[in-house]
Amino acid sequence: MKNKYFDGAHKWQESDVHTVGLPRPFATPTRKDLAKKVPIPWQSEDRFESFNHLGLNLNNEDKVYLEELCPYCGKKFNNEEIVTRWFTCELILVNRHNRWVYSDLHPFHIDCMQEGRIFCPHMRKLKDEDFETGTYKKLKQNAINDVIKSKELRNEKIIQENIQP
Repeated sequence: MKNKYFDGAHKWQESDVHTVGLPRPFATPTRKDLAKKVPIPWQSEDRFESFNHLGLNLNNEDKVYLEELCPYCGKKFNNEEIVTRWFTCELILVNRHNRWVYSDLHPFHIDCMQEGRIFCPHMRKLKDEDFETGTYKKLKQNAINDVIKSKELRNEKIIQENIQP
């Protein structure tokens, strides 16, 4: 049986840190809570062999907000595009070195979020009510506000000036 999420996809390689679009390159983890193949989001790297989980691609993570890119596929948004984002995350847990990262709060393309919700063990457990849908311009601002709150909760330096509204 073919899986539409992997039709035309290839196994993730280091050079795929720059690969944008769908289908995403995939990994083949051995974890019981994951499928036999999992797509690797654009802001991530395959680190299953060494760490048994995804790794954060810090360069791409920073570009998500700065260049208005989807964290999952890496493609640019336009301000009026209808997108979705997770907004019920515990903000105190979000940072660049934790389980949840700033790009998790950023908007995703509708198709990208649907795919992410299928393959991410945590996202699978969330309800539709945990997500908001709207224009990229509005949801990006909501995400920036959540990043600011997240940093305030941890008494960190407020978000970089170049990505504030």
